Amino acid sequence: MLRARISTLKNDKFIQVRLRMETGLDGKAQKVNYYFINYKTFVNVIKYKLDLMRKRLETEERDATSRASFKCPGCLKTFTDLEADQLFDFTTGEFHCTYCREVVEEDMSALPKKDSRLLLAKFNEQLEPIYILLREVEGIKLAPEVLEPEPVDINTIR
Repeated sequence: MLRARISTLKNDKFIQVRLRMETGLDGKAQKVNYYFINYKTFVNVIKYKLDLMRKRLETEERDATSRASFKCPGCLKTFTDLEADQLFDFTTGEFHCTYCREVVEEDMSALPKKDSRLLLAKFNEQLEPIYILLREVEGIKLAPEVLEPEPVDINTIR
């Protein structure tokens, strides 16, 4: 289970690995993985993931507002708000399908979500503390030995 979590963090670039050859207790050479966090990469990954989330919310909002809003019950053709001028019959005051001349109905399933615009605002509001922290650490320069530290035997730390 731990290896699966480490693999996920490694694939998402939150942690990095350094492979070293060491001599084991039996005198044979063995490969040992040492994991560490490169803080500069970590900050960039967080910025990237937040930007992806924001773009996905913007795309959902854009798609929700540009969905078809009229549907013909006869031929099931859908029409957008922009095509409403072609559907409107001035003599009857109704909207008629341009293909089968049936009266079109408003498509309730295609109505935009009522809070689609609020979703992006809520996202920005809730993540503002993280954005503030990211701006604070943006100009910090760390030494290479802090960004990519050498492995240390944990027994010597204790």
